[in-house]
Amino acid sequence: DGSRIVGVSGVDRERFREPRERRHRWREFIATPKVLSIPDISEDPDAPVGETTRRMGVRGLLTVPLFSQRGQVIGLLRVMTLQPREFSLEDKNQLQQLANGAAVAVENAWLFAEVREKSKELEETNSRLNRLAEEQTALREILTQINILEMDQLLQKVAQHALHLLRI
Repeated sequence: DGSRIVGVSGVDRERFREPRERRHRWREFIATPKVLSIPDISEDPDAPVGETTRRMGVRGLLTVPLFSQRGQVIGLLRVMTLQPREFSLEDKNQLQQLANGAAVAVENAWLFAEVREKSKELEETNSRLNRLAEEQTALREILTQINILEMDQLLQKVAQHALHLLRI
């Protein structure tokens, strides 16, 4: 489906790979992103949490999506409480604001990594082009002197350029 798991916390990673008929609310949540609020996960066997989260005694769960600039879900931000809790509209709005900031930071990190990789590729290409320019200059110099040099001088020039190009 084009999604990939980069990291999870408190959710069993394998639950994201369950067959369609056994998928839980995370898949629904990502497909139709909205705020997910569960006042008490102990009363909800389908709550999208892992066994670790349940063992920790987590009861309240509030999850909001991290949206990319193109509106795609690129992650989730969760708040968990040890007591059952009805999350207020203000709680939901504040968590969504934090998620929006986190989404910008995530996308900026991805863009920075992409720019760094492109810069490295450009440096490598530039290095190869400089090397080719040196080789072309050496060949041009040799070819222009073929007619005017004697064989001994020509071979000396070829050897000099070969040593330079081989960096010996």
